[in-house]
Amino acid sequence: MGGKTGTAQKVVNGRYSPTEHIVSFIGFAPADDPQIVVYTAVDNPKGIQFGGVVAAPIVQNILEDSLHYLKVPERTDQLPKTYKLGETPIVTVPDLTGATVQDIYEDLNMNFTLVRSGTGNTVINQAPKAGARVEQGSTIRIYMGNSSQ
Repeated sequence: MGGKTGTAQKVVNGRYSPTEHIVSFIGFAPADDPQIVVYTAVDNPKGIQFGGVVAAPIVQNILEDSLHYLKVPERTDQLPKTYKLGETPIVTVPDLTGATVQDIYEDLNMNFTLVRSGTGNTVINQAPKAGARVEQGSTIRIYMGNSSQ
């Protein structure tokens, strides 16, 4: 994926407003052979007013869903993204079903916060599901039961 952010001050009463903005992002994917282009503009967002923070995640979600729908194969030979200060890496949720708490806690505490529900020694379900893409540090709820269930 590739794209460009935009942040523009709105004109109010013939002058640039220091508080009102239009933020935008245009993205395309795959970057080396674009199949889809998405443009999003947000008029006067609340809080942070930067296109990369407000509009880019919207475009990213649309592009990812669209590429999946269009059955565009995922690239495996790309360079990993370099994260900038303040950006939270996106990670893939692993399949935890069938694992014991001892199996997963040491490995997963680096990328996720785990919250247990139920009793038992084996993970019988989880939310979000395996394969979901979430921000590093997100919470995964694991539902516990007995391994014979």
